[in-house]
Amino acid sequence: MGSPVMTHWNEEFTKATGLKILTWNWFGGYRHILAHKGFPTPASLKDQVPRAGEPGLAQTFELLGATR
Repeated sequence: MGSPVMTHWNEEFTKATGLKILTWNWFGGYRHILAHKGFPTPASLKDQVPRAGEPGLAQTFELLGATR
């Protein structure tokens, strides 16, 4: 968070709320694709097997071409 913009936002947030942001870098859960290779297009998901515990997420990848 070394940019002047982020420093300003953090200071304004702390001033307004009394809370301090510890990080802006966080893992947003398993809705992201984590892999050893990239998937530049939805078509590149064809024949990939989604390993998603949440049915809605698995269906999203299936609609993009992944298989179960």
